[in-house]
Amino acid sequence: MAFTKSQKRSFIRVYASQKAELVKNGSICSAHAMADIWGDATPLYTRFNNDEESYVEDLAYILAGVGEWAIGSDGTQVGRTIFNDTGFKKKFQDGSNQVQHFAAGVAAGFQYGRYARLGHRIMRPDSPQDTALNDESTWLGANLNGIGTSLAEVKQYILKNVCEAKCGICNNGQGR
Repeated sequence: MAFTKSQKRSFIRVYASQKAELVKNGSICSAHAMADIWGDATPLYTRFNNDEESYVEDLAYILAGVGEWAIGSDGTQVGRTIFNDTGFKKKFQDGSNQVQHFAAGVAAGFQYGRYARLGHRIMRPDSPQDTALNDESTWLGANLNGIGTSLAEVKQYILKNVCEAKCGICNNGQGR
């Protein structure tokens, strides 16, 4: 049985809310929570064929804080208000919600290709950390085209390129 778009988004929203609660109480860092959310959502979109477009759209809506899908069961905006920059590599840390920025960058890269990062720099200049994260996330989005990065590789990509392995928070401070 295939899940409907609404069922998929609901599952991701609940799961993201649970991860956000762990971030809030200091049990996990935001970057590793984000990697888990992107990774654990993958099976919903790979049953018969890869549905990269819905995958990116659904995760971006929830994690970037778009519309009603960003609202958790407790009324908070899952992607917008809970996450921060903990666990991200130092070059991506600027004290803001880097989970939201990463999700928006993946969506822009998927929709507009590798050059989305350049448009972002011109239209909305950011901190050097946001620019570096935008380069990483738009590259991933542009490569989720059925030829480059597969959905099954997204979590590992995030862990390798975005997360600080020894974040000092996860696994009782040991990192992953």
